[in-house]
Amino acid sequence: MLVSFSIANWRIFRDEVTFFMIATSEKQNKETVAVVPSIGVNILPVAAIYGGNASGKTSLVKGLAFMQDFILRGTLPDASINIEPFILDENFSAKPSTFKVQILVQDKCYELSFSADSRKIHEERLVQILKTTEKELYYRDGQKFRFNAALIKDKRLEFISQGTRENQLFLTNSVSQNIERQQPIFKSIYDWFKEQLTIILPQSQFRGFDKFMQEADPLSEKVNAILPSLDMGIVALEGISVNIDTIGLPLSFLQKLKSLSEGQSVNIKTTSGDMIVVKNENGTLNAKKLMAKHLKVNG
Repeated sequence: MLVSFSIANWRIFRDEVTFFMIATSEKQNKETVAVVPSIGVNILPVAAIYGGNASGKTSLVKGLAFMQDFILRGTLPDASINIEPFILDENFSAKPSTFKVQILVQDKCYELSFSADSRKIHEERLVQILKTTEKELYYRDGQKFRFNAALIKDKRLEFISQGTRENQLFLTNSVSQNIERQQPIFKSIYDWFKEQLTIILPQSQFRGFDKFMQEADPLSEKVNAILPSLDMGIVALEGISVNIDTIGLPLSFLQKLKSLSEGQSVNIKTTSGDMIVVKNENGTLNAKKLMAKHLKVNG
């Protein structure tokens, strides 16, 4: 669960701005908020950002999207970091940009922050937020690392920190080095960005339509249970087998599909807008087309 997100020196934002999901002390509708005893606050289930054009709404969301991508994918050894600093003030254009997020993981609150320019990480910090104080797990200043007394006993952390590139987050490198057994919280925070945080931008496309081809999939079951009550004329979604040769795919692409390993599948959106899933099943390429079911006048 997201508690707060802050950015500074990023795109349209020169000074630090923070998006809070923390509820006020107002008692009305208090049953709708999530109570978090570990930090003594209540979290809103939903919030909205509104404002005029070019006021920074998209920049804020793109800042969170950058943070997610940087944590999950990192950078290549010699690649630059895709930082977009505030460029309307020459005093800031050469300074690092700062990102900070507070999240709830396993009923505990953690704050992950880092500052970076296009070349390197300047600072990185992970702390656990408690009711009246905070516990620093690690702090990074350039290529110098400081670990909590309980973590410093883990010699692997020192080894991983020495192998962390200046353009790479320590959190990302520690997960890639399979530190989960010794320090499961690092992997849990990484997994929050991977599995819990979903950012839908205007250009985003839904990629999970293959789940509707599987009747037993929970998503398919839930959606097909809800659809009839929405009065859309659609009562269910399902996959219909089609001849792969009739889809109209280029021959070169068909050849690539034949290299799919057993059980592997590919989602395809054709030029006509059809949603197709091609899967290698027992050495044979099988294709299914996503179709909507409608009721005839006789039911």
